[in-house]
Amino acid sequence: MKRHPLLAAVLLTVAASASLADEKSEDGLTVTLGVERSRSSATGESTDKPEVSPLFGLDYRSGRFFASTSQGIGYELWKTDLFSAFAALAFQPGRKESKAGDKKDNPRLVGMGRVQSSGLLLLGIGAAPLDGLVNLNAVLLKPTRSEQGLTAAFGAGVGFPVWGPVSGSVEVGATYADRKHMQTFFGVTSAQSLRSGNPVFTPKAGLMESTVSLGLNWEIDKQWSASASVGRMQQLGDAKKSPLFKTKNDTSASVSVSYRF
Repeated sequence: MKRHPLLAAVLLTVAASASLADEKSEDGLTVTLGVERSRSSATGESTDKPEVSPLFGLDYRSGRFFASTSQGIGYELWKTDLFSAFAALAFQPGRKESKAGDKKDNPRLVGMGRVQSSGLLLLGIGAAPLDGLVNLNAVLLKPTRSEQGLTAAFGAGVGFPVWGPVSGSVEVGATYADRKHMQTFFGVTSAQSLRSGNPVFTPKAGLMESTVSLGLNWEIDKQWSASASVGRMQQLGDAKKSPLFKTKNDTSASVSVSYRF
């Protein structure tokens, strides 16, 4: 299974615009530490077996400016109680080529070559009707390398009170990828087939994956908070048909604590 490397950060494409639409964030720096169990490593590489990896996040906000490990460096172009829009620049890790005989690597990526890392432009819009209880959002992700195409992610979330300082949320999302992105990350050219032994595969543009997640957040005090979440990712369309990845879905779980300076 191969998730978009940047989507592995708690589904950036949903969380980024949702946070701008509904989060009454204060200026300052927030540091987050935690652990996650999933089939994606901390660097976005996929594995056939679930692994536990550390979570680390920094989020700085000053007025409309923000800089964070999950959203990149950006600016809120427009923000009201109901609507928001933002633009950001981020970094997208590439995909390394697996080494023959290395049990930790995906054997189907041997001979496939590297996918180079890239800069990433994000453009997002969000809406928060019902006093922010519902979040609707869309994010366009355009790598600086043209061969990596583009993706567009759409999400919806509902927040609800649980008890006192504890709140919950349910989010669903889907990601669309164009033909270039699908070919780069899921396709196999004739040359790659000769080197790797994988069958030639030319995927079409379409929906790449769907996600659903359940989260809990505990506001301990003005500085400290704790979060826990479980989620499910399912590959769709030609991404699911790709011969490169044995696992077509991922169930993940994470716990973290945050401190706001």
